[in-house]
Amino acid sequence: MEIEVDVDHIHLIASIPLTMAPSKALNLIKGFSAYLLFKIVPNLRLRYRKGHLWSKGKFAASVGHITLENAKKYLEEHHAKSIKGISTL
Repeated sequence: MEIEVDVDHIHLIASIPLTMAPSKALNLIKGFSAYLLFKIVPNLRLRYRKGHLWSKGKFAASVGHITLENAKKYLEEHHAKSIKGISTL
């Protein structure tokens, strides 16, 4: 699994079973990561009183048409552009 954290979103490359819907995988990832963050940082729950760490929005795309190396390269280049944009503000 590859993950990249930007200022306002996260990119994740993951392999899921063909029998699992991408929306189900995203719900599991978002739910479990929120659970872990709230467990590790209990005071975080004070900021998110309704228990919703993540927004309802989500996006999933298959990278089966490109190599894993190209997908990772895209993440690295996107992250570099994001960092460059922040530093010029």
